[in-house]
Amino acid sequence: MQNFNAGESVTRQLFFAQFSLQIYGDEVYKNLDTLMRQLFEKCLLFTEFNINYHKYTSFGHLTGYGARYYGYIWSKVFAADLFYHIKPYGLLNPKIGTVYKDKILAPGGSIDPNKLLKNFLGREPNDKAFIKDLGL
Repeated sequence: MQNFNAGESVTRQLFFAQFSLQIYGDEVYKNLDTLMRQLFEKCLLFTEFNINYHKYTSFGHLTGYGARYYGYIWSKVFAADLFYHIKPYGLLNPKIGTVYKDKILAPGGSIDPNKLLKNFLGREPNDKAFIKDLGL
């Protein structure tokens, strides 16, 4: 049951991410109702659009995060990749914990996060663990 409706949940988050990216695009004036309907019908295929749905009026992340809302999904992708890399060692294993501390935490913002992940994982990060968590 943990994976029940996981696809819909991720699709909904991607809908919001796409909406935030679209409203911060080059076009100066956008009809937000039209944009929301277009994206809703494109992304949320099994949900009927309600003409009175004005989610953008209470979507607080649009003002603080701007077009960066997509970061929620990326953080889950990277977190799952890290988790499944660490899990075989044991989640409380001090050896892998020290490697994590030295290669991810210690450098912090001084190194590009993608490089930190690659250095720790020994490969490019990917979405395989995230997809696995969805039950796919």
